[in-house]
Amino acid sequence: MFLFKAARATYLQVIGRKRHAFPYGPQEVRGDELVLLAENRAGGGTLHKQVQYVAKLRRVRPAPPAELDRLFPGENAGQRWRFVVDLYFRRKLTPGFNLHDVEGFDYRHYRTVQGFSLIRENDQLAVIKHLIDFYPSLILELADRSDDERDAS
Repeated sequence: MFLFKAARATYLQVIGRKRHAFPYGPQEVRGDELVLLAENRAGGGTLHKQVQYVAKLRRVRPAPPAELDRLFPGENAGQRWRFVVDLYFRRKLTPGFNLHDVEGFDYRHYRTVQGFSLIRENDQLAVIKHLIDFYPSLILELADRSDDERDAS
């Protein structure tokens, strides 16, 4: 499980395009990991929930500057980033949640994350419990999906 953070403008593009970009790619990617898509707190204000979407991670790949600029216009992406993360199974969480709302999740550990972080095992368990408690239909949908349904969303 990963945490991806982005500023508001980039966050909206990530959600819309089901892609994120980074100067370097996560090395621990196996594919099909759950990703918490979080907006940087500074961009959202106090009433705005930090995690409003989840997705599944398909792959990380190098991307040419022209593709990055096309995917993220106005972000100077071709010079800032080198890797694209392709996502699928994007789902909106209603309502969203803040990382500090997840019981047993060490949100302080991830406070300084810039871009992405692999979520530690104990924190993954806390997130799964939170999702089961507050978003049970999401967990059921994840459990019912087969590999051949990966591209349906």
